[in-house]
Amino acid sequence: MSFWNVDAIPGKGADDPALATLSEALKKVRQNLGDVHFQLNSRASGISSLGQPVNTTYTSGIGVGAYTGNLHYSLSSKPEGILLDIHLTDTAPQTTGKVTQYTERQFSTAVIIALGQTIVLSDVPVSDASTKADGEAPTKAVRLNIIRVEEASSR
Repeated sequence: MSFWNVDAIPGKGADDPALATLSEALKKVRQNLGDVHFQLNSRASGISSLGQPVNTTYTSGIGVGAYTGNLHYSLSSKPEGILLDIHLTDTAPQTTGKVTQYTERQFSTAVIIALGQTIVLSDVPVSDASTKADGEAPTKAVRLNIIRVEEASSR
């Protein structure tokens, strides 16, 4: 399973080249969000057997505000496809005026996914926590949690 945490930043700009493998999924997101460009915030992946839980922690220092996240998931076979049971906990900045607060966010879902399919699981508004000049508003963005499940190669 591959996991990408991507910021959709308002305005024209070049998409992060590290997101080339997600171009089709991001094209659909852009249709919904309008004029945005995408920046990779963090990426995690894991390899497991069906039914085997995976826990991983990742840290990001890029994108709109840095944070540490925990990703827990398991995969199981169902007649209609692969059931992905995923739990995500991260900390993200929210800026109001000159005050930035870091809030813990938790997200859990179970979704049927086909091998090779890419799904945007959630989108959460966030603000840039970096220092701004007096009077400059923080950048507003939408943080996307994107997953893809693929068969592990037998190499």
